[in-house]
Amino acid sequence: MITKKAKLESRYKKIIDRVRKDFPSLNNIKVKLKIQKLKIGSMRATRLYGGYLMIIDPLKYKTAKDNEIAGGIAHELMHFEDYSKKNWIEYFFSFLHYKLSKKFMRDSEIKTDKLTIQRGYAKELYANRAYRIKRNPLAEKGKTPYLFPEEIKSYAKKIGKW
Repeated sequence: MITKKAKLESRYKKIIDRVRKDFPSLNNIKVKLKIQKLKIGSMRATRLYGGYLMIIDPLKYKTAKDNEIAGGIAHELMHFEDYSKKNWIEYFFSFLHYKLSKKFMRDSEIKTDKLTIQRGYAKELYANRAYRIKRNPLAEKGKTPYLFPEEIKSYAKKIGKW
């Protein structure tokens, strides 16, 4: 019998594999998926020795469609691409800066959102953010370091990616 967690893992892996095709620089990088409840956020990207870890909180994507999940995954893969350009010392100090500075965190997340849009995932990222805000408007509205759906659409139109 296939467990609920195994079904979710299979679904998420299929979406990761589909989205990952648009990230050729990550072809030789091992990405491990972990399904786990997160106190903050709905997905997380972390660098590990020998690869990368993507954590997805299934409770926050209970009713999400594949394209809504794909937007978040594309954003996390963009983080992996950024991490892959840094050596361990650079990664460590940027991680510390990210954790200690809300401004650095916001700037980093907005940069990642814009790169995700430039990569061609504007509609998926828009769907992801709209889904998250709809599911939890108080937690997302005003507290997020990310672009809001209207900002995603506006930027995507401005650069011809909508």
